[in-house]
Amino acid sequence: MAKNQEPLVSEALLKRLSLLLIIGGLLVITIFLVLISVRPQGRFVTPDTRQHQETRQRAEASLARLGLNEDGTAAIPIELAMRLLAEEGAVILAAPIPPPPPAEPAEVAVVLPDGGAIYTANCMACHQATGLGIPGVFPPLAGHAPELYRIPGGREYLIKSILYGLLGPITVDGRTYNAPMPAFPRLSDADIAAVLNYILTAWGNEALLPADFAPLTPQEVTALRGLELSPTDVHTLRQGLGLE
Repeated sequence: MAKNQEPLVSEALLKRLSLLLIIGGLLVITIFLVLISVRPQGRFVTPDTRQHQETRQRAEASLARLGLNEDGTAAIPIELAMRLLAEEGAVILAAPIPPPPPAEPAEVAVVLPDGGAIYTANCMACHQATGLGIPGVFPPLAGHAPELYRIPGGREYLIKSILYGLLGPITVDGRTYNAPMPAFPRLSDADIAAVLNYILTAWGNEALLPADFAPLTPQEVTALRGLELSPTDVHTLRQGLGLE
């Protein structure tokens, strides 16, 4: 090394300093782990990054002026080493904690069964493939189902008519019908929602629905099960909607 060069620490002291830096680094990490386990995020003060960069640059300049020891290591003033160690610890403590991963969707949309197939198997014999029914025997659903839906309480009435049946005279398009409608409690909640959605949107019915129409859901059917209504009770409910 040059005779006029700044005083350097001895090799023995440098080894002690290296050990001190390792111990100090472990201590900083330990403090960091303890702090993040007991203190909320955002309590640490972000260091002055400009000052930190200037200190690094001065340290690099000092290293450039230093000669290397025989083992390839260099020596820097101990005050500068401790200052760098303190600043590196502040940077670690100020690092933001990564945000948690996004939560999974709470609910997954339920795919309903084929309402058309359910209608064919359970309803078509009376109401026919066209939805026009049999005049004077079985009432039409084409044109009439949206009429029921648009009345306040009609959405629930449609569900109840399938769950509990219907018994009593009704009038549709000026014709009287008095054939009993059987109950279909054996159909699942999803089946009933699906077949009603099919009835409400088939045969041109969709154009007669309100703009805010939302398909019926199995949960709505579930909520109306277990009411112990009779077909006659459902007929009374129909009259309560203002229908004959």
